[in-house]
Amino acid sequence: MRCSKIRELVLTDYTDGELNERTRVEVEAHMRTCENCRRFEARLKSRVSDPLRKAQRLEPPEYLWSRIKGAIEERAKENPLTALKERLESVLVVRRPALALASLAVILIAAVFFTGTFIERSRLNSYIEEQVDFLETLNNGNGNGYTYDDIGIPMEDLFL
Repeated sequence: MRCSKIRELVLTDYTDGELNERTRVEVEAHMRTCENCRRFEARLKSRVSDPLRKAQRLEPPEYLWSRIKGAIEERAKENPLTALKERLESVLVVRRPALALASLAVILIAAVFFTGTFIERSRLNSYIEEQVDFLETLNNGNGNGYTYDDIGIPMEDLFL
């Protein structure tokens, strides 16, 4: 591994003890051979880690804990619909409104286009059905006395 990657890991997961075994062994092997990375780790420990470990643990006052506990209990007693509404609002927050708006516009345009195409097809189908019904009445002799010869269209060309 390169020194930059080792330093990044030392700043994050290595110092926190959260590296997997294989990566931890690689970091330690690198630091045994690299003086700069060892010094980097030592400075990090002396300036950040050690002062935090030596710091006195402060306990918040009892009244603060009781207020927190009361707020949690109040929250639990709330109307379930209000809690559901709040959860949905947090989930449905639009982080990129321009992208969401553009996506919605594309969906609406596509819906209008395909709906319009469907309407045109249904109109065309109903027109063809009307014409076929008319021509069938001519063929059955139930029509107004017209024949296919009167229309001027040969029967084989009707359904192309």
